[in-house]
Amino acid sequence: MDTLAQFDQGLHYDDLHKDHKDWISELEFSLRELDFFETLLGKHVMEKGATAWVEQIQNKIILHRENIEIYVHDLRAESKKLTRFVKEHPISVEFATFQKHNKWREKMEDQRRSFAEMKSEFYKIVTEKK
Repeated sequence: MDTLAQFDQGLHYDDLHKDHKDWISELEFSLRELDFFETLLGKHVMEKGATAWVEQIQNKIILHRENIEIYVHDLRAESKKLTRFVKEHPISVEFATFQKHNKWREKMEDQRRSFAEMKSEFYKIVTEKK
């Protein structure tokens, strides 16, 4: 039996596929938010001048973008593996359950927390009156 599916491990393939789609959608939205932050940052620099903070936040945006792009790529690869398994095992897949992907759940929670911290810091500085 394929190592992807394991009986009595937790999730049906439909649930796992939905998680993948939801996570990818969330991450892609975060990428659009990063574009917005870069636009605001550009306006902030034009209005108030460049500071050390600008460089720090630019680096954080770059790191978040890189991490998110890696996560999206990896989640799409996971989804392709799942789709391939479903196609190769059309009957047994209805009875199989899959690992809950706790590693991905933790990664997504870490991503959400880290992104929220960066957004909070970003808005605090951008809206600060000088």
